[in-house]
Amino acid sequence: MSKKVWGLLLLLALVWGSSFKLMKTGLGAFSGMQVAEIRLVIVALFFVPILWYNHRHLPAAPRDWGLAFLSGLLGSFLPAFLFAVAVQHTNASVVGILNGLTPIFTLLAGAVWLRQGISTERLAGMGLGLAGCVLIALIGNNGHLQLNAYTGLVLLATLCYGLNLQVVKYYFPHLNPVMLTGMTFVTVGPLAMLLLIFSDLSQVTLQPGWGASLGAVVVLGMVGSGIAMIVFNHVLQLASPVVASTVTYLMPPVSVAWGLYDGEPIFLQHFIGMALILAGVYLVNSPATKKQSVRETA
Repeated sequence: MSKKVWGLLLLLALVWGSSFKLMKTGLGAFSGMQVAEIRLVIVALFFVPILWYNHRHLPAAPRDWGLAFLSGLLGSFLPAFLFAVAVQHTNASVVGILNGLTPIFTLLAGAVWLRQGISTERLAGMGLGLAGCVLIALIGNNGHLQLNAYTGLVLLATLCYGLNLQVVKYYFPHLNPVMLTGMTFVTVGPLAMLLLIFSDLSQVTLQPGWGASLGAVVVLGMVGSGIAMIVFNHVLQLASPVVASTVTYLMPPVSVAWGLYDGEPIFLQHFIGMALILAGVYLVNSPATKKQSVRETA
């Protein structure tokens, strides 16, 4: 990877690694569903004037808008709800660690959908990553053996991310990252607005510190979703989906640091699971693996 790609990935890791802390703050007054809804509405409103000003550069084909809606569902809408609910029942640091599985699901999505070859090293990497996930899923907040079913929501979210990366790389290599990001959020924004209208917001202002919770969700939408997704879509145009998805294994140290700051319990098993996930992602992206993949497609 070039220095530019590395720099952008590190910046994204800092922003997205902190997003779980912002979700946790937002949950102080809002429900998990409301956090996701407000986040998506905020970022959609953020992009409306940008798309209006640059409307001449937008694609006119209905197919492009349909694919943008699909990308919005997979890359933003569904994960926003899945992560927000998961953080309600799981330590934010653990959610951040499990998010590191995204490169593995990106590889799996490419193999199943695009018939991309999987080498022995990549299969081993997938096995290590999933083993780390199972270990973390079996450790409760007290450090004892206890299945946390909510980790399944994180797995589903990372699967959505993996599918979306292939969609964006395959269908939108030519589109400006700002336009692409705006299209994905504006198409799913009305759906989030509809859900928010029918949610119960009447009791929110009675909660102490609700202003801080709202501020955290606004930052989460504007920076964590809007601006960060523009940067990420630019990275995706510069590199492969699997390389771009490696931002998720740079995120766990940031989310763990926030978890320790908040006093969340982090146990040895969590670090072992994180090490297995990182080792798996390394094998998925190792230079030897890439060389073998080239030989397989030659």
